[in-house]
Amino acid sequence: MQIENKESQQSQLNQISIAKKTEMGYISHIIKKEAIILLQLTVILQDSIAKIFVKSERRLIVDNVQFISDENLQYSVNNSDETTTFNSQDKIKAKKFKTMNLYQSKQNLRLIEQAERSKLLQQSHPKIAKRI
Repeated sequence: MQIENKESQQSQLNQISIAKKTEMGYISHIIKKEAIILLQLTVILQDSIAKIFVKSERRLIVDNVQFISDENLQYSVNNSDETTTFNSQDKIKAKKFKTMNLYQSKQNLRLIEQAERSKLLQQSHPKIAKRI
């Protein structure tokens, strides 16, 4: 009788421990899901804050051209010598200036590369360089 009683008590203890382990596993699973949701919400919040910050002041810098958009929609072009401010109607002029400026920069790079190539040619083959 006592042996059966001890076995039933042991069986009940095993069932209780299994139930506790299952419950703890379920709780840890819920905690993990909640942590993932919190991380996702944090990313969404950071993204929203970044979008608000970007909307408050947008800046696009290309070479030495800088467009600043604000409530008045003014665009400024920074040259090495002077700064010119355009309103929203003159936006096309600013874009043309930017395109022209980028073209001039590329052209200057080509000229520099060509000069470097001619120097290298003169150093390596002076007779051929004289003919050219």
